[in-house]
Amino acid sequence: MSASSSNATHPSHSNLELAIEHLMRLVDAESLSGAEAPAVDEAERIAHELGFSTQRMPVEHARENLLVGAASTAVILCTHLDTVHPFIAAKRDA
Repeated sequence: MSASSSNATHPSHSNLELAIEHLMRLVDAESLSGAEAPAVDEAERIAHELGFSTQRMPVEHARENLLVGAASTAVILCTHLDTVHPFIAAKRDA
């Protein structure tokens, strides 16, 4: 099936730019293992900007998980925000 005959939709230029901005903000948020709070804070800000509700769930001292969206949903995607050294800032080439 060719791209022109598929029913897939493509994001608008403005939506693509917003997604790139969000990704760069997340990459630039400090998230070293054990000190992920800045990344959790940034993820929560982005979620709120997009109109999603959030719920912080304490894991251990000074560490939290972040649930984004409805708490009673049929599907939950789970990932992690922590990273390892060295920190590499986001860079956009195009």
